[in-house]
Amino acid sequence: MVDTDSLVTTCLNSEGIDCFIYARLVYDYDIDPFKVWCEFHVSPDEKDPRDDFLEFLMEQGNDHESNTINEMIPDAEKVVSETPEEGFELVVKSMTGGIKAIANAPVFYMPEGLKGVIDLLERDDSNRSLFGDFHYTVSEIKLAKNIKSYHILQGAFYNYLVGKIQGYTPESFKIINRDREILEIPYNERELFNVLSEIRAIKEGKEVSPTYGSCDWPWETFANKEAIHRKDVSLINGVGKATKYKLCDVGIKSIDDVDAASHASLCSVKGIGEKTAIKMKNSAQAIISSNPVKIKDISLPDVGTEIFLDLEGTGEQIGEQDLISMDYLIGVTVRKNDEIKYIPFFADSLESEEKMFKEFLDWLVEQEDYIIYHWHHYERTHLSKLVEKHGTEYDVKSILFDKMIDLHKISVRSFSFPTYGTGLKEIAKYVGFDWRDSEINAMISAVIFLNYATTGNKEGLDRVIGYNEDDCNATMVIKDWLTSN
Repeated sequence: MVDTDSLVTTCLNSEGIDCFIYARLVYDYDIDPFKVWCEFHVSPDEKDPRDDFLEFLMEQGNDHESNTINEMIPDAEKVVSETPEEGFELVVKSMTGGIKAIANAPVFYMPEGLKGVIDLLERDDSNRSLFGDFHYTVSEIKLAKNIKSYHILQGAFYNYLVGKIQGYTPESFKIINRDREILEIPYNERELFNVLSEIRAIKEGKEVSPTYGSCDWPWETFANKEAIHRKDVSLINGVGKATKYKLCDVGIKSIDDVDAASHASLCSVKGIGEKTAIKMKNSAQAIISSNPVKIKDISLPDVGTEIFLDLEGTGEQIGEQDLISMDYLIGVTVRKNDEIKYIPFFADSLESEEKMFKEFLDWLVEQEDYIIYHWHHYERTHLSKLVEKHGTEYDVKSILFDKMIDLHKISVRSFSFPTYGTGLKEIAKYVGFDWRDSEINAMISAVIFLNYATTGNKEGLDRVIGYNEDDCNATMVIKDWLTSN
């Protein structure tokens, strides 16, 4: 039988190791390698603080993990300790004793600088390990319904780590999603080793450039600020991480490089055609000059009533987490005879979505000579889902969908704006609109609503309504700018 104390001592021995890799770093690398660069080379003072939404997600994730373990493996041994190292010693003793399942297990293999906390270790009798005629397999529990590459990479990291501890690396690991579906994932050691090698290279000083809009918490603000400072090519509208890497491969790394590049050189990059090259050149010129580049004239219908529409929903997935999926607020700003009025249709509980939608349609059917402006595809997509989900007595094609005009589509086809993105906030702020509450966004609004719907706490609901009203009014301001330019 394995000497537990000796194994723990070996696994915690970090002599000569100057690069420590925890599971979140592997996850972050897949999101954007610049996040890893920041962790090693940027002061922690530059990190974004946690907001209410992040706190909510963490709470949701922890609750989901605990509930999943309690319901699926109620007899799993839960590790409780004052330090991770003490917890690891308890884990090794439990593994030595052949415990069926171990939850929240701190694990270390410090001779390679590896550490983390595994959601669930389960005994498997199909192969031997240092502990005897059995070994342990990894199960990671995720609040997400759709498992992404970063979830899989993190699971592979834990699978390798457990293999180093027990002397046998399993051929697969499991990920349990939001719906408690158990997905068995083949272990890909080559892919994991490539990532670990890149992380170590970044620690040693390998340069990584920031990609605008690619990093999330806690390095989002710093990464975007750096991308702007360096005039990174990702500031060009439509240039995401994948396209950026292709452009960098041919020496096009900045906005100035795009502006100076010929259409032919841009079109030589895989995935970039003539139309995309023109859009990129226009975006570069707009950003460099700080002035919009007009592409074509626009024509919008002349009607008696203009309706500016914006929906607020909890979202099917935000970041890596899935939330309760529902729309809880349909807001409209109505402009008629030079009078402007905002009307919110609000679901006051998790069960009130249908009632809210019916009230909106009851109101809409009474309107005359109107058009409905909205920003991008969210409103049309979610209104279609509401019709499919709840049904209606009305001819929604004629009273709703045939009346909708996507101002985002009109805007980007008519102008290239000197903005880093074409979202409602970017364009509206450029044309002179300011949100009254700079601290709230769609995600925080969702948290406030869900808190209200589950606890009855009305604190912050006025902020949610105000935020939606500003979104509606921002759409109106953009429409006015477009027609006057």
